Amino acid sequence: MEKNALTVFKADLQSQMALVNRILTLVEQRATGLTADDPIRLESVAYQIHNLYNAVEDLLKLVAAHFENQITDTAHCHTALLQRMTQEVQGIRPALLSEECYIILSRWENSPQSTRLVLCTPRLTCR
Repeated sequence: MEKNALTVFKADLQSQMALVNRILTLVEQRATGLTADDPIRLESVAYQIHNLYNAVEDLLKLVAAHFENQITDTAHCHTALLQRMTQEVQGIRPALLSEECYIILSRWENSPQSTRLVLCTPRLTCR
């Protein structure tokens, strides 16, 4: 990767990670003390979790685009992207998602009403 492209890629990653962290902070703040009998806050948390999933997915798309690791099957692009990010591309990039994180994110992708809180980082693990 040429130096200018790498600089742009790094800036894009930092910006997207900042967005992921901002949304994560909102999820954590709004989920504190959350109870099932508070539908307005529950809906707010669910909305922010949806935003978190999308921000993580956009982060993964950035990586795929910059490393020419494109997903061409648009019918299954979400699942294919998650699967691709569990794979190391030797000499190009490491795997970005652990198997555990893949399973959790694929459940989210297949069940958008889920409100399961998962804190994912772009480094092999979910915490």
